[in-house]
Amino acid sequence: MNSQNAQKLIAEIAKVVTKNGVDTESLLPKLKELREQAKLEQDPLMARSVRMAYEHIENNEGWEFATIKPEEDEEGNLLEEESHTAEEHFAYLVSLWEKSDNKYNRDEIRTIANELNEF
Repeated sequence: MNSQNAQKLIAEIAKVVTKNGVDTESLLPKLKELREQAKLEQDPLMARSVRMAYEHIENNEGWEFATIKPEEDEEGNLLEEESHTAEEHFAYLVSLWEKSDNKYNRDEIRTIANELNEF
């Protein structure tokens, strides 16, 4: 999302998460506004991703989904798994939204949205 309004909203969401964690009361209105902005920009992937995120937060009263995947070595074996907080997982998704025009970020946003749909 390229608009100044969208980038401002994403920055506000990131700030809320950093300061208050996944605070449903302050995040949900901002996420719903961001979805509307994505629709205005005609970005269906972002609109879907943001909707899936806020529906997950509403349904679970917080963030219960792992977006940061453990790293694998060349043979596909999992490396030592790190423990991440709900805030870190959600903040990672928000960081992908900040640069949602990057094709690798879009691939990851799409994967996360699909996994959220199955969660």
